[in-house]
Amino acid sequence: MPNRTYVIIDASDVADVDFSQVLETSENTVRWSLDCTQTFVKFPNNQPTPSFLEGMTQYNYAEILAILDGPDWTWTFEPGTDLPRDPLITPINVMTTTTGDLWPVSNLVQGYGVGFEAACPHGQLGSGGSSRWVTGAPGGYSSNFIEAAGEPVLTFDLGSDKPINRIHIWGYSITNANGVQDFSLSFATDAEGTDGFGTSITSNPLLSLLIDDASMQTNGFGAVTARYVEMTVHSNYFSNGGFGPPAGGDRVGLGEVAFSIPEPSSVLLGFLGLAGLAFRRRR
Repeated sequence: MPNRTYVIIDASDVADVDFSQVLETSENTVRWSLDCTQTFVKFPNNQPTPSFLEGMTQYNYAEILAILDGPDWTWTFEPGTDLPRDPLITPINVMTTTTGDLWPVSNLVQGYGVGFEAACPHGQLGSGGSSRWVTGAPGGYSSNFIEAAGEPVLTFDLGSDKPINRIHIWGYSITNANGVQDFSLSFATDAEGTDGFGTSITSNPLLSLLIDDASMQTNGFGAVTARYVEMTVHSNYFSNGGFGPPAGGDRVGLGEVAFSIPEPSSVLLGFLGLAGLAFRRRR
């Protein structure tokens, strides 16, 4: 409405919203971006800006309508088809360099309605051996898996060359230190295959995760067009000789992995060879 002020916020900031000071009533009544990384709230423009929104960009009615009509908020269609463009891409396959896994790596790519909720904010579904991937513990309890067995490498197959600029990950557990902390990504096209990582796409972002087993965590990077994505795990949350807190770190685990397609302007940059743009790490 013309007499309201609108502010776009990150999903991580929703917990800070005092819904008594905005016109939405709860997290359940907000509209999410297609990839669930952002939403917005509004308040009457004759009222002071709520303190939790201070310093954020404010939009009038016409400006927010233009944003919401864009590809990050409104379904668009795959070129030349009447099929809606899926904002989250679940890989068709994943392989790992680890052996003797306790729970299978195929659990990482179960997708909508199985691995994570179909509706925003896409909370993780399931638990245990039917929904998580975790390695064996070759060094035994209180050991550091990375030191005992080296860095695990996961290879995701998107099925064909696709433009991507975000990775979405659901974590392993909050009760132990086995979840992935730091990792990096490499990319290869369909033509290059899994032996061609880093050949034409030199982008190699270093990213990280929080200890969590429910929420979707999103990391951005410079747009690339690739079929294969290689994730090298550099660390889990091992600390204090494996006694933490939290205890653990003798294994490495994750819950689910997906990717998303950038808006058209970012796709164009990728095709123009700017895939090496500096990655953006979400806080």
